[in-house]
Amino acid sequence: MAGFLVEASAHLCLLVGAALTSNIQYPGRPEQYTQGITDALEEQRLAEAFGGGVFTAENLCKPLYIFKGPYEYDFTPCDVELEYAQRNKMSAFRFHTLFWDTVQVPAWMKNRNHPLVRNVLKTQADWEDVSKDLINRTIFHYQDRVQYYDVVNEIILRKFHEGLVLKQYLKNQYLKTVFRWAKESVSQLPEDIKKPLLGINEWGVGLDIRSWRDRTYYNIVKGLVDQNLIDFIGFQMHLQSRHVSLDGLRKMRISLERFNDLGVEIHFTEIDIQVGASQQRLADAYKRVFNICLNLSNCKVAQTWGVSDKYSWKSNILQSSFANVLLYKGTPSREKKLAATELAEFLKDHRGNGMKCCN
Repeated sequence: MAGFLVEASAHLCLLVGAALTSNIQYPGRPEQYTQGITDALEEQRLAEAFGGGVFTAENLCKPLYIFKGPYEYDFTPCDVELEYAQRNKMSAFRFHTLFWDTVQVPAWMKNRNHPLVRNVLKTQADWEDVSKDLINRTIFHYQDRVQYYDVVNEIILRKFHEGLVLKQYLKNQYLKTVFRWAKESVSQLPEDIKKPLLGINEWGVGLDIRSWRDRTYYNIVKGLVDQNLIDFIGFQMHLQSRHVSLDGLRKMRISLERFNDLGVEIHFTEIDIQVGASQQRLADAYKRVFNICLNLSNCKVAQTWGVSDKYSWKSNILQSSFANVLLYKGTPSREKKLAATELAEFLKDHRGNGMKCCN
């Protein structure tokens, strides 16, 4: 049975979904995720709202938990998240993420003198080979069980050439190179399976065409589009009150229309909206953000970064289960918010822009 938001958006050819860290226990589960990360009720709410939609493993498909060392992989954490998604009848799975510079990345990928690599990866060619293997092994492990890959997450840094050793070597060719490798891996998958889509994911973009972050992101993705290396552009959409004001929404629309004109899919990947305690303000904000997506001909996916406030990363930052950023409350019974109800009605009544099509 489809979740009520998935059902409400089906006629719009918009795939909705959420991110979560499962509550499935198994030997060797990373210590920080052995308890307190979701529960059975959160799973029920996931299925209730987003069943049949797209699922992102919030944490356990990140490099830190899979890429144990050069040519050494343990896909168990991500496999379990995929099992969780399938158990909840999710129709699509987003692998998040192959490469990330800042957090949840193993130390050996950032330090050429690390004990695991010091005597193994001595040259640029060695680092390129191990990185190509990482991509290829992952894509062939999941075949058609993954529909979307965030190939690179959060690339926009002031000190671009710091971080991953591979990026230090490749410099400005880093992005095009890893996307080319990923494209080559996808092209080698069996002909009779549906191929996954490849994309990039970034925070603080799509919000103001005049900002340094927006200009930088646009130039990055345009370069990838021009070489036919990318299938979707991810916008995290961790939003605050200023972003969903009338002026903020106008800036967002103008910015995203420019990205939309590049002709590849637009994904809102990590939506949460911080507008204070008012339930009506939150409901209005969600409807307005989804309306912007629905008026972009290439906006195909919209996901929230969590299900209830109880397990939102924003609740951790604000030290409260009542951060009021998602569609379910953080209370023990995890009640559906006004935002969830009104968003469902809004989606049901929306006629779209007449340009979307189901693939």
